[in-house]
Amino acid sequence: MRVARMLAALLLGGMSGAVTGTMALAECPQSLAPGVRLAFDDDSTALLRPAGAPGEVLEQLRFDGGDDGYDLRSYHGLFDIESIEFESGRVIAEYSEKSQYPGGPPAAPVEGMARVVVPVLVIATDERFERQIIVTSGALAPTDLAGCSYMALPVTLEWVDPAESSVSYHLYLPQLGTAILVGYEDAEGRDDYAVLGISVAPD
Repeated sequence: MRVARMLAALLLGGMSGAVTGTMALAECPQSLAPGVRLAFDDDSTALLRPAGAPGEVLEQLRFDGGDDGYDLRSYHGLFDIESIEFESGRVIAEYSEKSQYPGGPPAAPVEGMARVVVPVLVIATDERFERQIIVTSGALAPTDLAGCSYMALPVTLEWVDPAESSVSYHLYLPQLGTAILVGYEDAEGRDDYAVLGISVAPD
């Protein structure tokens, strides 16, 4: 599952004072097209683009400027459709998955969702299993992200698998049509993540 292995996030309001002048002056993305580039405090980067089908998002996540990371396709940056892991540029098949949604593609989150259950069929390299994603959301509010202002909806996803469970924390940005991971929690504890820059990606 993507959230169990990836590091990605945006910092909530209050971070702009720590952003460098170059980052603060970068053009703030107004839509997901042609692409949105994120720079994180762990030296990882992400490139987000529309996938073509309505609501689908493509993400290229790379760690430390190298060839390790993930190629991801999801609904709204939240519900994985396909997750492919790379190590030194090589696909790691045992950590790659595809997900199917028996109820159809999940809708974008809205305010006030209270433990809405989304059933998932996960197809991994050597197994299939059923997963439940339990969605909870808060209220839209103005948020400063690395010097750029957006309306953001906090969204919590509980990932319930047969053998384990975890929780991921996101900000859904309706203007961009995608969510950004800001935290992850499992039996080993919780991590919160920060981004240092958000900018328009070149065509």
